[in-house]
Formats: sequence, structure tokens, C-alpha cells
Amino acid sequence: MLTNVTGAEASIVKTASVDGVAYANNVELAGDEETMYWRMEITTANNGVTIPTLRMTDPVPGRVGYSGGTPAVTVTTTPTTWGSCPNLPAGSGGGQLDCGFTNVPPDTTITVDFAVQRPVTAGLLTNTASLASPNSILTASGGGQLSDSASVDVVQRVDIEVTSKTVQPATPRVGQPVEFIVTVRNNGTDSVPAGELRLIDTLNTNSALPLVAYEVLGATGPNMDCSASNFAAGQVSCINTNSVVRNTTRTVTIEARILKPTGPMPDDGNVFAGQTNRADVELTDPANLCEFRTGSTSCNDATSQDNNFAEITFDVQVPEIDMQQRKESVYPAGQTAFGFGDQLQYRFRIQSVGPSRAEGIVMTDTLNVPSGFSLVLSGGPQNVNAAAAEGGFSLDTTKNGSLSCSQAGANGVVTCQLSSVDADNYLDPNREVNFELAFDMTPATFGELPLLATLH
Repeated sequence: MLTNVTGAEASIVKTASVDGVAYANNVELAGDEETMYWRMEITTANNGVTIPTLRMTDPVPGRVGYSGGTPAVTVTTTPTTWGSCPNLPAGSGGGQLDCGFTNVPPDTTITVDFAVQRPVTAGLLTNTASLASPNSILTASGGGQLSDSASVDVVQRVDIEVTSKTVQPATPRVGQPVEFIVTVRNNGTDSVPAGELRLIDTLNTNSALPLVAYEVLGATGPNMDCSASNFAAGQVSCINTNSVVRNTTRTVTIEARILKPTGPMPDDGNVFAGQTNRADVELTDPANLCEFRTGSTSCNDATSQDNNFAEITFDVQVPEIDMQQRKESVYPAGQTAFGFGDQLQYRFRIQSVGPSRAEGIVMTDTLNVPSGFSLVLSGGPQNVNAAAAEGGFSLDTTKNGSLSCSQAGANGVVTCQLSSVDADNYLDPNREVNFELAFDMTPATFGELPLLATLH
């Protein structure tokens, strides 16, 4: 029966490196570095005692991908006189490194090295190695220890990409509302922290230039804040409000309307052909966050950023306008017809079917008054947008205070405008303005007169 050896003393020092040359207890693996190196240095005391069996164990973290992957990672033991460590199995994703040495003499140094790839995610990676013996009463050498740890602080690495940009409708018309939909994805191994991702898009707002111009109406997206945008200048800027974890996306929808060019337009076909709009994504603090992808040689280099934009090319066609008008009698409460002496009241609806914005809108109401009668408009428009919009339309309440109507004398044509200001006299697609006009008729009679309303 083997008796435990007494007086056996040993020590282990665990260190790490990012270049395989300079080793330390704590090192930082930068975003553009791929490999980390671990070293265990075992020493025995110079006390004349040989250790029959000495074991070193190292529970390699499971989140470490082995450098090289296939075949198994080589674990180097120097020297191999008293034993060696086995290689780490390929693709095991971690596990126990178990090394055995026999008859290790005093005053001996054994060094064990292996290299692994950066982990899947960033953070502080700590690795601990320990010494033990089944047949010796093992104690730590003076100033040493039987277990030691080293750490690698793995810096974050991201890869942001504009995966798509689309425009709806695909071939818009002058005066038509459009939506640009931009999708950004984090292809990297780590999350992009809140406030670190910025989506930018600039749309031309000068209609005097020989290219499509826009009125930018807004930009929104889940978990994105676009309040830093300057829509009047066509500048869209949106920031992520929470972390964009790996392999997830953010989408921003930019709403705009295509402006009418200052110069002449053709009668049909394209007004602008092959128009291009580009969206970009960037890191707000690239000094503290590494963008890196396959082929990159350093953080935030040209290769890492060559997927940071997307473009959409489209044609812009001449405007297409479809207006319609509705007119109905508004009878006094409880009546189904106008009675003797009643004021004649009518509700008008001006509706834009689109797809382009209708501008310079004028509605006329021609009064077909029989001989001997007089019909006079009683004041201006009443109950503007008081009625619910008809199906498929929504009310344009911005015209509540600007709508005006006038009559060219008794029995004359009634003319209405949504606004007396040319720039405001418009109606966007799928919008409606409704109002009522009242007429006084003399001499008083029963019933109502045929009135013809037109819109142009």
C-alpha cells in the first residue's frame, strides 16, 4: 500500500494574453482581436521531495470557441518529461482539461499553453486552474498557491447593416404621399446599447432643383426615437431607445409627400426618372464600440461599414387627381322636406380620392331659380366638418377656419374655396371637408329648387 508523500509542495500561476507574447493576470481582448491565449505555469519547491502524481485541472468555459475548431485544439506542455496534457476535443465548446504528471522532481517548472477564439458574447471571462495529488499531501510553495485565476475582458463587437429600404407606392406620383421603410439589423455577436445606433436619411426639399423634392411629414419606428430630426430640412435622424441584441432588427417608416416641381411637367409619363434615395446607419460613439465583420482588419474600418447603407431607385410620374363632391338637403328637425317659408339648407362634401394632392380647389354651386323667385346665400359656410366623414375618408380639420363661400348677387353662382391662401387651398388623398350653406328664398314657397354644384 502506497503511503502519501509528505512535504510535497507546488504552486501554479495562471495568466492570459491576447498576442501569445505578453502574459498578465488580466488582459483586454479588443474588438478587432480574435484569439486569446491561456498559460499555466506549474512549479515544485526546491525541498528535495519528488511528487509521485501531480494533477492539474482547468474547467475551460463552455462559451469559448476553440481556435481553429477542427481538429482538436493543441495543448502544449513544456517539457513533456513527466507527462503532458491532452488536446481539447474539437467542437466540444468547453469542458475539463485534465493533465497528469508523474514523479515530478523538486525545483521543476512545467508550462501548459493553449489558445481559444473569442467567446460568442462580450464580457469578463475568468478561467481558473488548480493542482492536486492523489498520493501526496500537497501544500502550496512559499508565496504560491494551488489554484489561480486569470481574466480576459472581451470588448463588445457589433455589425450593423441596413438590410433593406423600400418605397411605397413603388412608382409614386407628384403630390402623392409616400412611405420609405428602412430596416436595420445587428449581425454582430453583441448587443448595440441604447443610444448607440443612429439611422440617418436626407431627402431633398428644394423643388427648384432638377430632382424629386419632398415635404417630410414624420418618421417613426418601434423602439426608435426620431425627435432629433429636422423634417423641414429633410433630415431624418433616429436613435435606438433600447438595446439591439444580436440578430434582431429595427424598422423606421419615413412619411413624406412628393412636391410639385417649380418648372413645367410633361402631360404624362415620368416627371423624374431613376431617382435615388439612400439611408445610412452609424454608431454614435465608435471610439467605445467596435464595428467588425468578416474581412475586417480593425474596428470601424471600411469593410465593417460597407453594409451600413441601402438605396432605393424609382421613377416619379405626373400627378393624378380624382375629386368628388356630394350634396344633400338638411331638413329642419323632425321634417322630411322643406316647409313653407323654410330656409333652404344643404350639406356639401368635397372629397379627394387621390392619389395625388389636389390643389387650387374651387367648388361652384349654380342656382337654377325659376322666374319670379330670388335665392340669396345667408352668410358664410356653417357647421364645417360637423358631420362624420364618409367611408374611406377622414376629415381635414385644418380647413375649419379657412373655408369661405360667396355669391355673385341674388340667384348668382356660389363659389367656395378651402382657403383664400393659394398654398393652403389643397386637399390630400382620402381627405374630406364637409359644410353647410343656407339660402333665403323670396317670395316664400313650398319645397326646394334644383341646384347644380360643380367642383374643379
